[in-house]
Amino acid sequence: MLSFDELGHMSDGNRRNGTVLLMLAIVGILVSVFYALSNATWTQITPLFNLPTAYHFLLVALVIPIIGCMITALVMPRILVPIFMVIKKVAKHKYRNAYVQISYDRLSLRRWIRRAFLLSLLILGLIAAVVGIIDPRLFMTPEEYTNFLAETGVPQFAPPVTITIAGLIAPLAFGILATAWIMEDAGLIHYYLPEDRSELYEVEPVYKQFSNYIKGYAGLSSILFIISVAFIFLTSGGNYESAIFTLLVPFFSILQMIPGYLVYSRLGTDYLRKGLPLAGHLRESDLQLLSNE
Repeated sequence: MLSFDELGHMSDGNRRNGTVLLMLAIVGILVSVFYALSNATWTQITPLFNLPTAYHFLLVALVIPIIGCMITALVMPRILVPIFMVIKKVAKHKYRNAYVQISYDRLSLRRWIRRAFLLSLLILGLIAAVVGIIDPRLFMTPEEYTNFLAETGVPQFAPPVTITIAGLIAPLAFGILATAWIMEDAGLIHYYLPEDRSELYEVEPVYKQFSNYIKGYAGLSSILFIISVAFIFLTSGGNYESAIFTLLVPFFSILQMIPGYLVYSRLGTDYLRKGLPLAGHLRESDLQLLSNE
């Protein structure tokens, strides 16, 4: 499951990028610890885990997302990829699977930024799906609940609530996206070459079938959530700093997912290619393009 060959033969760029990501994760951890201790209310208990607010914050902002993302990086692709491939086989029974040999740095900072941004949007989208059906008093002290209720009338959008929800769902969001990433990194493709020349043929990466649904949901739901939060705080004349903080929580969460991403970057993909034929890379000449002039 882990690619030990890659561990032993990391490029200089790979090591450098991994070090940069690790430093970003350490910064995120230190900021979280400082925030928790500087705002510590040792006598106030947050009901969800029945812990003082500082310990509750460290648990949901650090322990759960960091360890949870490591676990889901290892487990969820193993579960979801086979399920998706079975569903795809039923829905697209005319298509055949193969893989192309690709080689690139999984720790590319540009690739990580793109993936981290999508993760933050998915977290926002998942927050939007559950924030209205969860009692915010589980995630806040009675004093916090009373204050936010008086200030805005919408305590479910208060930072303690969004921080907790983001920390709890970050491993799930990361595992879902890791499923798409590993199909991409494995070079899985499917193709349809009809005998009837009046039909179009298709060659496409498999991960796009999976990630397009995620991107669609994450993009639409996160935009609606941002508009909703902005509208609620603007119309209530409430705490604008809380609104901004609420919307930035998922983007801060990407620092907590870095250790999970470093674990993911070391996963092997050979098991996904087992039994599949290797496809050659297409060139323009392979299409046998003919001028219609």
